[in-house]
Amino acid sequence: MKKLLFFISILFLGFTSYAQKADTLHMKTGFWKITYTKGTNPITLNQAIEEMKINESAYTQMKSAKNDLVLSQIIGGVGGFLIGWPLGAAVAGGDPNWTMAAVGAGLVVVSIPISKSFNKKAKSAIREYNQGLLSSANQRKPQYNFVLSGNGIGLKMSF
Repeated sequence: MKKLLFFISILFLGFTSYAQKADTLHMKTGFWKITYTKGTNPITLNQAIEEMKINESAYTQMKSAKNDLVLSQIIGGVGGFLIGWPLGAAVAGGDPNWTMAAVGAGLVVVSIPISKSFNKKAKSAIREYNQGLLSSANQRKPQYNFVLSGNGIGLKMSF
């Protein structure tokens, strides 16, 4: 009876360990903020990139997306400064350089498609990473066989 209970316990542990899911990554975009989560835990962009190192294609795509994000932020920040300086001069009663503001507005407009490129690449990389997790989990399906040995009959579980 003890052997049967032990055997059932071991078999049950095998099923429960197989049933665990890998934590998937998610990206949620808001107007001012982008949040990343692994499972239910919030993580940073750099942590998401580190998680993707196990999937080379997703990792490369996410690094390219991060480069787009940095470029977009730099161009948008410079554009915002070039808009803000003449506006500040106008509010203070000085002589604003509206050409500078127009160049700044142009830079802000240029940064928008680059930012959209980041969103597209990052979502694609996260989707590819998550699909890789699911497919690698499906590859480990156990096989059960009844075996005869010198000691008796048994159930063999192999991966």
